[in-house]
Amino acid sequence: MENIRTSVLMAVAMLLAAACDKDDKMGVPAPVPTPTPQPITGTAPVSTEAGIEGNQVKWVQLWENGPKFAEMNVGADSAASYGDFFAWGETEPYYQQGDARKESPSWQAGKSSGYAWGSYRYCKGTEKTFTKYCNSVNSGNGGYSDKNTVLDFSDDAAYVCWGSNWRMPDANEMKALVDTNYTDGGTWIEDYHESGVAGMLFKGKPGTRFENNAVFLPAEGYRTDKGLTNKDKGIYWTGSLRNETAIAAWQVNFTSEKCNSGYFPRYSGLSVRPVLNQMISGTCSIRPEAGVTGHRAGWVQLWENGPRFALMNVGADSVAGYGDYFAFGETEPYYQPGNAQAESASWKSGKEAGYAWGSYPEPYPETDIANALWGENWRMPSSLEFDTLLNTDYTDGGTWIENYKGTGVNGYIFKGTAGTEYADNELFFPAASMRQGLYLNSLGGCGFYWSGTVRAQNDNYAYYMNFNRDYSETDYHDRCLGRAVRPVLK
Repeated sequence: MENIRTSVLMAVAMLLAAACDKDDKMGVPAPVPTPTPQPITGTAPVSTEAGIEGNQVKWVQLWENGPKFAEMNVGADSAASYGDFFAWGETEPYYQQGDARKESPSWQAGKSSGYAWGSYRYCKGTEKTFTKYCNSVNSGNGGYSDKNTVLDFSDDAAYVCWGSNWRMPDANEMKALVDTNYTDGGTWIEDYHESGVAGMLFKGKPGTRFENNAVFLPAEGYRTDKGLTNKDKGIYWTGSLRNETAIAAWQVNFTSEKCNSGYFPRYSGLSVRPVLNQMISGTCSIRPEAGVTGHRAGWVQLWENGPRFALMNVGADSVAGYGDYFAFGETEPYYQPGNAQAESASWKSGKEAGYAWGSYPEPYPETDIANALWGENWRMPSSLEFDTLLNTDYTDGGTWIENYKGTGVNGYIFKGTAGTEYADNELFFPAASMRQGLYLNSLGGCGFYWSGTVRAQNDNYAYYMNFNRDYSETDYHDRCLGRAVRPVLK
């Protein structure tokens, strides 16, 4: 009996011990995995036109969440070589190729004034006649003002000359570069790596994981009027206009004695140091004739290296607006203004057949509608880009939604893939339906959006994306039909 009692007690003790062990394990939270630090150096492609060996440029990051600075200037072919000089908002030098550092360069056609208002693209010859990037009616041509203080990609020398992986840094990024709260503040180097080139070497702040990272900015001087001046000084553009005046934009400058930030007249020829373009949402200017408040449209990117889709349709003035309907390649609707969603529309002369072959011109038009109506920054998406938008390897594939944000408008909403940096980005396409012949079909029940791609096998057809509450797809159909257009950034 004693043996039985002992065995029972031991069994109970073992069960209790197991239970306690189980409870203890359940009470201890699972260890939180340590995030993998993001790379702080790397390389990224540049366009072949940049003339850089291997079409790759190294980049380096100097502070947490800071921009990734390229190792060289636009127009240079190494970290220690001089680059080109650009007026703010211009994407080509004013001098002939190879003349960057000549005292008396040969000038491009229309630029014989050198770096002066007479050569500047976005004014009519004076500082009171700006035609773009004008935050004051007193400085605009004929009272023009667009309140635009940030360079569009199409006017960004880094973006245009090196490709979409790069952009010019903004004012805050360049100010941080010379700020000892973010970097070591810079050290003057008289002869960088025995190249004979002087300039400023910036390093990550001591004691941070960036302390061994460095970026060298040559002291190139700058161009004003027809001369090259201050050759012992470095002065670099940002992509930011000064808020107080349209005349000047922000820059960072340095000499052997100090670093500063300030502003300079836009016509001046300064250096450009690109940073890696990691923007996944933003705004960009559109033509004033598009009728959008502020002459700007928002855009969003949903996957790596994907297109930057506008947030609204051509002809709309809000994200939930249906916009206008266009036959493929035609830049004007066939109906009279204000008749876009009218069941019985009034038709323009020669378009009385509505969206049918009887109204469609020959030879077939090939104009990019987004580019023509919104301006040089925009284009129509390709059929492949629409295919990718619907592909769950790149986005969430899209979801039908009723009454988008209380607007009463139905449509399809796309989001970036969960777990990626694009996860919080979303893109709404109203169910604008389509116009076929004289009729508007099922407004609010489906959406049809032209791509910019003609079917190679039969040019009577062009590709489009369509959706309803049950499915989404890309297909092709008669190019005479009236469909919505959603731009993407060029």
